Amino acid sequence: MLGSINWDAINAVSNIFMAIATFIAVLTSLYFSRLSYKSNAKTFFEIEKIGMYEKYKFILVNLGFVKIQIIAFRLIIDQFGWKHKHIAVVNQKIGEDLDSSQHYMKVVKTEDINKSLLELGKKNGDKIKLRYVFMDSRNKFHTKTLKFQVYEEPEISLQLNSSKSPK
Repeated sequence: MLGSINWDAINAVSNIFMAIATFIAVLTSLYFSRLSYKSNAKTFFEIEKIGMYEKYKFILVNLGFVKIQIIAFRLIIDQFGWKHKHIAVVNQKIGEDLDSSQHYMKVVKTEDINKSLLELGKKNGDKIKLRYVFMDSRNKFHTKTLKFQVYEEPEISLQLNSSKSPK
């Protein structure tokens, strides 16, 4: 029969589409409910040159809907392997709250990083892989790596002309 419609087949196809739509709706609702308590942040850094000196600006931006409390900032030597020891170059407690779309910036002078690396036994010209870490109150680590080359700090000497004596 050409004119008869198989309503059972149409009903089965519509049930499959309804099941798929229900599954997508459940996944969407779970995703949006998770946003209300999940922290989301992005880290990046900038290098600012001022004359012959440089400053590193380490920035954490809160992209989520939840307030993030930053409790620590660390700049560590990044080493490969599971059982590596974290050697801190810069270590500082912070205690700063970031609402949604706010940012926090930590500025570290290149001389301070270089001085710490020289004290740790690194030599002039060594290329060191560093990792900066922002830690929040939920023990979540927001990290990124950078490369730093150790340099020898120039010695500055001041000479006073003492040949003329005051009268």
